[in-house]
Amino acid sequence: ETPKPSISSSNLNPREVMEAVRLICDPETPDASYLWLLNGQSLPMTHRLQLSKTNRTLSIWCHKVYAGPYECEIRNPVSASRSDPVTLNLLPKLPMPYITINNLNPREKKDVLAFTCEPKSRNYTYIWWLNGQSLPVSPRVKRPIENRILILPSVTRNETGPYQCEIRDRYGGIRSYPVTLNVLYCSWLVY
Repeated sequence: ETPKPSISSSNLNPREVMEAVRLICDPETPDASYLWLLNGQSLPMTHRLQLSKTNRTLSIWCHKVYAGPYECEIRNPVSASRSDPVTLNLLPKLPMPYITINNLNPREKKDVLAFTCEPKSRNYTYIWWLNGQSLPVSPRVKRPIENRILILPSVTRNETGPYQCEIRDRYGGIRSYPVTLNVLYCSWLVY
């Protein structure tokens, strides 16, 4: 008789179109075949679904049509057993954030810079990065309430960047492409 299988997963709450998930049907049973079901129906194989050689592992490139309850079945010539369902929930894809800035060529210690992290949403928290490090709160850096806007009252040639903003929801985050400034400065020659 086949043992009652169970499903283990690398992640049951992946982001749509951004993550892949592996489901594994346990236990490994010699001389048995494995069958996967979604919503009680056998799975059609597509480029978004891949099975291991033994069919024991199912890899899914996440898309909304593949959300729902998964079951695996172990069969041998004498019997078959089906697992309890395990539900794959897809989280919404985060939009790629981007930075708008009032001046890409500021004058050193003269121009006020305002960076804005887009898109605006009450569902996100915003984090600013400078040279790959989270930008610490300091008297030189102003951030209005929601942290979506970053204001530098003046900039030095050591603060060219790159700058990035990150949007986060309760499940994770994504960073913008980096923005680098061209800080203009005067060098005076004294003879």
